[in-house]
Amino acid sequence: MKNTNKKGMTLVEVIISMCILAAIAGMFITIAVAAKKKNADTAQRSREMYEQAAAAESFNTSVKYDTDTIKVSKLLTNGPSNSVKISADFKTIKLETNASAYKVTRRGKDGNDKDYNLRFFRSDNVNIATPDPSTGKYWVKVFNHTGMSLDVTYLANDGTFFDLKESPLTNPGVVIPNETCSQLGYQVGSSAELFKLVDYNDNSITFGSGSFTKDSIEKFMEKVNGNKTGNIIIHICDGLELKNEEEYEKG
Repeated sequence: MKNTNKKGMTLVEVIISMCILAAIAGMFITIAVAAKKKNADTAQRSREMYEQAAAAESFNTSVKYDTDTIKVSKLLTNGPSNSVKISADFKTIKLETNASAYKVTRRGKDGNDKDYNLRFFRSDNVNIATPDPSTGKYWVKVFNHTGMSLDVTYLANDGTFFDLKESPLTNPGVVIPNETCSQLGYQVGSSAELFKLVDYNDNSITFGSGSFTKDSIEKFMEKVNGNKTGNIIIHICDGLELKNEEEYEKG
């Protein structure tokens, strides 16, 4: 006669198993939460760095800015002076030059990483284009939040795009990695039709509803105390939806 052991798990064994499973699940949840926070911090830092870099690029020492418009200041390295000497020794040739040091304070609304600031050096003689809304000269800053890299062509219906030194650009194509920003100058023309953002590989794919006009672009104009700063800020979000700064901050 064959004996069959029909004994199941005791209540104590079930409780112990559940405790072990709960502990394992808790560890996985902790790891997942930490990873999500790390990814969010990385994305925030990436966006912050590009905003600071854009601020540094558009800074002109011959112009007085409102502190809320562009948060660039002298990086004092020697008492009241921000003058520094930079040298590089390449063995066969040695370079030495005087430069000015600056820093860009945080521009994002996030309260963490307060010391995550950009320091940069440059000659104050460099010619960097300055936005001037009174003459229709703007910086167009396009942020990518789609989760993928975007190949964007700026098509001017009227007016002209230009680089930092005001050299004209004809329908420039720009690669904008995820959570980064592209910045180009734009001089408004006489027509109501301004420009549109299209896919570099297929001009029939338009970001947003179509061409920006003098009326539709108004919602993307950055303003401080009701005054235009000269920045046109466009956020490309999921589904290629375009949002202005306020809409993006609200989520």
